[in-house]
Amino acid sequence: MRTRLSCFTLTIFLTLLSCRGEEEPANVVNVYLTQNEDKRLVDSITVEEYRQALARARLEREGKLNAAPLNATVKTALLDQMVDTKILLWKAKELKVSVSTGAVSKELLRMKEQVGDRELRKTLLKSYQRIADLEESIEERLTIGKLMSTAVHKKVQVEKAEVEQAWKKIPKEEKKVTKLVRARQIVVQTEEEANEIRILLRRGKDFEKLARERSISPESKRGGDLGWFEKGIMPAVFDEACFSLKLGQISAITPSEYGFHIFQVIGIEPERELNLQALRERIRSKLLHKKLQAAENKFLNRLRKQLEIVRDESLLARIN
Repeated sequence: MRTRLSCFTLTIFLTLLSCRGEEEPANVVNVYLTQNEDKRLVDSITVEEYRQALARARLEREGKLNAAPLNATVKTALLDQMVDTKILLWKAKELKVSVSTGAVSKELLRMKEQVGDRELRKTLLKSYQRIADLEESIEERLTIGKLMSTAVHKKVQVEKAEVEQAWKKIPKEEKKVTKLVRARQIVVQTEEEANEIRILLRRGKDFEKLARERSISPESKRGGDLGWFEKGIMPAVFDEACFSLKLGQISAITPSEYGFHIFQVIGIEPERELNLQALRERIRSKLLHKKLQAAENKFLNRLRKQLEIVRDESLLARIN
């Protein structure tokens, strides 16, 4: 049975040699667990892993791999993140936290459905990864998520009093729902055609049907439905016309750079004050998210304090 260690030391060796004719070692980082004079290698970050991480970072930031090398600050932050991952995976192993292959397969399938299998493989190829590499990163992410859920999140709660206190601190203007309207429009190229359509509308012709038949705007296939919007979202001419109309009312002909518009308001949600009950869940969720982040940071910092991280910045700077 393994003896519980009272003090751990994480020693990190960045031992990349210069690329000028010198052979590179297998690992850029070695993670050791030590107690007194005993030391045991528990994990490592290889040259290949680190280069792949740099390649992915360049691809995400610039959209291409042949971008300018990342600066020292970004590279150091990236390595910090990789080391944190190793620390959390080590702790997950210590606590016997793991995820099933089924959970990994399900997440991979979701990603394929989201972007397409071919596009996913193309992206992996660009960043020098295989499907197996992606599956490994998914497993690591899910494992860390499960670790946080079991070791950290269960202890975090938001009390009723905290919600009420946060409610009192919200500015009055943020406790309001602004006025919303839902409108349809018909857009045509000439004022003459707009006049003709407006006459038809006054005679009782159906606005939605005319929009489908005559409007040149993209939403014509939806009967001209623009959906719900508040002031400042649509062009100014839309606001000027729609927010002055009553429910069901049809606007005058409104010219714009897009053509000649006729609007009809089909829904109005007036500005109203919100009470605590209406905002309670939103406030609670926001507080919970903040507390979870703080608890996760505290947990990781506590693990870091149990470990010693030794880093050679001059060697790190030689990797582009």
